[in-house]
Amino acid sequence: MKYDRPIWKVFNVVVVCAIIGFFVWLASHAPAGIGLVLCIPLFAWFASRALVHGGFGMFSWFSGSSIGGWQGTHYEFDNQKIRVEEHHDRLLFVAEDVLRATRIAPSPASWLAVHAEETTEIPGVKLPGFGMGQLERLVEMYPGTDAGRLLLWARREVVGPWEKKRERF
Repeated sequence: MKYDRPIWKVFNVVVVCAIIGFFVWLASHAPAGIGLVLCIPLFAWFASRALVHGGFGMFSWFSGSSIGGWQGTHYEFDNQKIRVEEHHDRLLFVAEDVLRATRIAPSPASWLAVHAEETTEIPGVKLPGFGMGQLERLVEMYPGTDAGRLLLWARREVVGPWEKKRERF
């Protein structure tokens, strides 16, 4: 949406500050500071708007931060964290975590730069990921690594329980 851009948020803050400043200036010219007392409801209304919208934004930010740290859906393979996101009835494994856990590339970022077409972008978090078919191709490409173990682990520990849980609902 056009008005979700940061520039519009800054513009809204500037407009609100200008309105408050105008009313404070107007109230300061009222006799004996009565105007400042009359501005209290205006300040309260603006503060409530900031708390409501700021609180909503804060909770949206928290819910969207599942990709960071140890929050969100993650599994552990060989003492390495693998983040997993669900998208359109399939699971996507964060490619960087998979490459680090299988030791396919010393630098996952450089491998991903060269092989970007072999990954799927995980919507919402904008990170490259692997589906199960892509993990199988990874095993074929790198047979001497831990990719085969990771594929078996993914089928047994991640996809199997996820499918059982999905069947119940």
